[in-house]
Amino acid sequence: MRGHEHLIALRQRRLKPPYVIVCCGTDQSRGWKWWSELNDIPEVEIEPGDLIASLDLRWAHGLNLAIVGETEDRVLEFFDAAARVKPAKMYALMNFDDSVLETE
Repeated sequence: MRGHEHLIALRQRRLKPPYVIVCCGTDQSRGWKWWSELNDIPEVEIEPGDLIASLDLRWAHGLNLAIVGETEDRVLEFFDAAARVKPAKMYALMNFDDSVLETE
């Protein structure tokens, strides 16, 4: 997982971005690396080798997440794991068929 470090620093200063982009797979734009310098929309990359069940996702608590990914299984695995830390809202946008999964 990459890109969450700056987000944790924001949260420690009691700042809350409008939403966070989570890329489940390789982030070709490398937004996870540059967001803190270029814009105010955080990006987190869940790397292909990451074991999602073992990731510390507490940074996502109370945030709106836009989750994108290359495979349905990976996106849904992150969606389920993130739900346990109680984000405010989640949208899962799956590249393979333009479907959207949304929390209530």
